[in-house]
Amino acid sequence: MLVLRVFLVGLMLCTGTVGWSQDFATIYFGDPDIEEKVDDYRKDKGVVGMGLVVVHDGEIVYLRGYGKEDREANVYVDPKATRFRWASISKTLTGVLAVMADNDGIVDLDRNVPYYYPSYMVPNKYYVGGNLNNGQSVPWYRRLITMRQLLSHTSGIQHYSNGLNRPEPPASSAANPSLNTGMEWALKYWKYNPLIDLPGNRWSYSTPAYNLAGVVLEQKMGGSFDQLTQMLIAQPAGMTTLRPDTLWNPAPRRAVGYLLDGGDATRDNRDDDVSWKLAGGGFISTVEDMGRYAAALLGDEILSPAEKFDMWSPQSLRNGDLTNWALGWRIRQGTAKDLDFKVEHGGAQTKARCHLSLYPNRGLAVAVMTNSSTNCDTRGLARDIEEIVIERLDTGDAPIKKGYDRLDMIAEPLFPSIGLFRSVTTTYRALAR
Repeated sequence: MLVLRVFLVGLMLCTGTVGWSQDFATIYFGDPDIEEKVDDYRKDKGVVGMGLVVVHDGEIVYLRGYGKEDREANVYVDPKATRFRWASISKTLTGVLAVMADNDGIVDLDRNVPYYYPSYMVPNKYYVGGNLNNGQSVPWYRRLITMRQLLSHTSGIQHYSNGLNRPEPPASSAANPSLNTGMEWALKYWKYNPLIDLPGNRWSYSTPAYNLAGVVLEQKMGGSFDQLTQMLIAQPAGMTTLRPDTLWNPAPRRAVGYLLDGGDATRDNRDDDVSWKLAGGGFISTVEDMGRYAAALLGDEILSPAEKFDMWSPQSLRNGDLTNWALGWRIRQGTAKDLDFKVEHGGAQTKARCHLSLYPNRGLAVAVMTNSSTNCDTRGLARDIEEIVIERLDTGDAPIKKGYDRLDMIAEPLFPSIGLFRSVTTTYRALAR
């Protein structure tokens, strides 16, 4: 089935039905309502560089870059070129691949992980209720962790600071390609640690659980996680800039990170390789490509309607209680039948804060990506923009106002510097209010 899926993706790319030949709608810059929200947000949060994309009915209808990807070098954000980290939004890619593997009969999401990856054994110790001073033995009949539990954060596997020790390799090792050979290499830093609770007992967010899920998918689907993502997600979606964020081979136009220090943004000179946790938070791309990803998910380019239903269904605890997490996604509001059913994921990492929201029944998505390492509420901005667009759709209007498209058409060819062009349009917008 996997071979057939890859073949069909290749066939569609060759015939132009998806991927590179996909034409998006006219993109109007300067929607006054959206720009007012963004202006207020940037003034309030002090974000140095940001990308924004809005998707509706399978098309990117709004695409903007704001501020600078590198303030010191005076490089402005280009939404088609500047690459921001996905951070934990990468987990949604893992959910997509896992649903594919389950549907194709490659991995049963309800089978014990060691069945597929014998190198991992469910620990025989756990901390009762997460209390590190209250260790107990895991009963033999509870030594079972499924892929579904890994993907819904109910496995009992620790996150960063709530376990016996931090589950990450030394920065120097992670930055060394001769040592850092991928996610499987990094499992040794935590896989023997006790669980923080019995599998299925409670919800507890875990990036290491996603790394383990990614390794299982690599083992059973027959390729590296990057290769699988490129073949089965990026190519059919028409994404050209998605890649692992390796420190030793940085992506072109990789955004510089900034911190807010006493109200002023300062360059964040920390840098870290995140490719060792690719399935949990290791990708980078332009905001345009995140929009292409959202458009493909809202359509049928990547997953069938049945697969999306499975991916976006709430998952349960062992006692039957439903959580508000699906497979790789958080369910923010509603159920699958509701018009305003919403799934989302955010990301927080060195050099990045970002957010992606999808309304599957509206065909709507909003993504915000920044180069801030400080809490800057990207979800709040995305929510404000969603409300603007939804209000228009509910009254029968177009999702985006044309705004200053005439000025754009005149000014853009005249100013090769996107920064100079933006200064003109920003001034015009301020005067026009």
